[in-house]
Amino acid sequence: MSARRYLAAFGLAGLGKGLLLPVLSLLLLSRGLDAGTLALATGAFALTVVLLELPSGMLSDRWGRRRVYLVAHTIGAAGDLVLAFTGQAFGGMMLLGAAAAFESGSLSSLFFQRWIDARGKETLPRAASWMNLLETGGLAVGALAGGAVGAAAPAFLLPYAPLLLARFALRLGALAAAAGIPADPPLPHAARRKPDGWRRMASNRPLILLLAGGVVLGAALGNLETYWQPHLEQLAGGYTPLLGVMSCISMFGAAAGMAIIGRFAARLRLEWVYAVFQLAVAGWLAVLGHITNLWGYVGGFGALYLCLGGSDLARTSMLQAAIPPAQRATVMSVDSLLCRLGAMLGSGAAAVALTYVGVPALWTGLGLVLAAGIGVQLLCGVTRTAGLSVKK
Repeated sequence: MSARRYLAAFGLAGLGKGLLLPVLSLLLLSRGLDAGTLALATGAFALTVVLLELPSGMLSDRWGRRRVYLVAHTIGAAGDLVLAFTGQAFGGMMLLGAAAAFESGSLSSLFFQRWIDARGKETLPRAASWMNLLETGGLAVGALAGGAVGAAAPAFLLPYAPLLLARFALRLGALAAAAGIPADPPLPHAARRKPDGWRRMASNRPLILLLAGGVVLGAALGNLETYWQPHLEQLAGGYTPLLGVMSCISMFGAAAGMAIIGRFAARLRLEWVYAVFQLAVAGWLAVLGHITNLWGYVGGFGALYLCLGGSDLARTSMLQAAIPPAQRATVMSVDSLLCRLGAMLGSGAAAVALTYVGVPALWTGLGLVLAAGIGVQLLCGVTRTAGLSVKK
């Protein structure tokens, strides 16, 4: 199996996503939205993803994972053009939401399945490391480029259109890379109706625990992503260029954590790597808001994402080793959906909690909840099943 086309598609897609990260809200405001309708537009994106996440994963398993990936970027390209040349912000965001849902778990599930078939489960950390490094690196580079080009946006006749056209071109590159990958045949009709894979999955306690843990992780990280920027400005006494630096620190920190664990994965039990690094994430989250020194806060933020990268690599490898092949894309979509639902639930809980406490106390509470969740997983046996270990 040659991984080059897969990795090229992952890298180009990540680069395209990164281009809009620093300026998406400004782009939508330039298309006629105000503060109130901006929240509705981003909500339309999130709702579209949630509604299509699971159906798109099931379609990937049944119709073909490469096909669904090609459909995803075709829809996304249409969304880029709508946002670039029209004022239909809601329509554009819904198209981008549909593209995100269809992309989730499609080509990546095919990549992992063919990697396992060719090289075995024991090499999964290497596959996860390469995929995550290309995606995260693309996001980081794209965010830097998007911030630089976005600063000149008012000079263009159509603000931010060059960024959207650049992302459109990157989507075409990802489509070309994926089109050269051998197609996976649709799932045979008999296999679609066979319940054995689902029964095995439902009886796999560590897999269920990992999926459930994604809800707690999504709630914790969702609130961190929401409030780290205003908290940084509070420590800095106003706007600071460190906002852009911190975005890069999170991406490169996670990539570094993945690279470190990927380098030593053959000597480690990934179940314990997952548990230890998740507990480290919980610890940093609990104390981060109480760090009053600006540079200490920046360092703690980077350390948190370094630990998150290591735990994410271990978790991804464990999940891929446990998922039944016929349901791989569906389960990956379920995992993504649960993380998104966790973020939504966490946002609702934070809205209530922040009427009584500040952000530091909120983060401390979420850190304790995350640590408790890891404790429950340990007690229930997330580390005691050899089927999830990729270490021989």
